[in-house]
Amino acid sequence: MYSKEEKRQLKRDFWTGFADHCAAIPALARRKSLFMLYNTKMKGVELKFDVRRDSVDVVLEVNGSRRMETYGRISAYRVLFDEAFAPFAQEGCVSAPAVIYSPDYTRESGEVVSRIYVSRGGLDFHRRADWPLFYDFMASRMMALESVFREVRDACSSTA
Repeated sequence: MYSKEEKRQLKRDFWTGFADHCAAIPALARRKSLFMLYNTKMKGVELKFDVRRDSVDVVLEVNGSRRMETYGRISAYRVLFDEAFAPFAQEGCVSAPAVIYSPDYTRESGEVVSRIYVSRGGLDFHRRADWPLFYDFMASRMMALESVFREVRDACSSTA
């Protein structure tokens, strides 16, 4: 079992390692910031990583008072998300279906949000040897998710 300080340091080391991993990816090295995450330019929409002890998710999350309306507009482009992640599903490490659509996802805090995400289990956050697998999954899926989201955001913004 880890102490609070050891957990804090483990998380710090993990995210520092992830930044180093991303810096070595040519497509990311040229960017001002690695990923858009909270700067989506669409109210109530965030892209995020959800790293847990035994799995990791790369997430497009919708929250706020117009959550269902926004989620409906975005999820109408389901075919784009499915196409973007189809090559990854063939790697055999993504839970079927490759893209998970959850209009009513309950966070650990109890808050209900809408999510479109991909997930990978079978890893252990406490095992540093697994970190490269986390990093590869996170970086490649977030790049794909951002790419699709940019198309969807523009289409949703022009119809809003």
